[in-house]
Amino acid sequence: MLRIGVKSSIDQALAAISAFDSEQLPFAASKALNDTAYAAQKAVRAAMPSEFTIRRDWVVQQVKVMPSRKADLVATIYDDNDFMVRQEYGGEKMSIDGKAMIAVPLRSAFPLKSIVPNDLRPRNLPNTLRGVGGQMTARVTIKDGRQFLARLMPGGGTKGNRLEFLYRLMPSAQVKPRLNLRAITQRVVSERFGEFMSKALAMAMATRRKGGALKDE
Repeated sequence: MLRIGVKSSIDQALAAISAFDSEQLPFAASKALNDTAYAAQKAVRAAMPSEFTIRRDWVVQQVKVMPSRKADLVATIYDDNDFMVRQEYGGEKMSIDGKAMIAVPLRSAFPLKSIVPNDLRPRNLPNTLRGVGGQMTARVTIKDGRQFLARLMPGGGTKGNRLEFLYRLMPSAQVKPRLNLRAITQRVVSERFGEFMSKALAMAMATRRKGGALKDE
């Protein structure tokens, strides 16, 4: 799970404000932090389609917020998918379960804006030529030594059959950082926290003048 805390350096500013009581100040700070965190969440989700091919909406929806409370002035924006940690920091993806290779999908492994069909997932494809889903699949090594998982497709006419490469087989693959959760969150904090804090303080002042007290909802 990837977490980024949003905590502004507001302690000194709050201590200098004497117009509010001990209930209203923490509420205003908590509200400002939460408004900032939700704005960052929205910005991260909006940016994801430009960096990823989104085929399932739940991937975007896993960018979540743990709200601040008056007693704990930290709001947290996080991605609930463990595999997105590598997308944030980058790094090398290695094979697991003792396998020698990882399968990097090529465009032919799935239709545009669709998910990989179950019968074309790497674990369901054999390493030697045999029939799968009415077609033939095989591990293929080309002249330069690169390896692929491919399926035999009818060529039609006089062309005969042809191989369609589905996956590139590699010992490892380098993943570039592209989620940008930290950078986007930091930008939103820099650009909007002051705005949200001003609004929260104005709301607290208006409530104080009415003799009320703000409470966590």
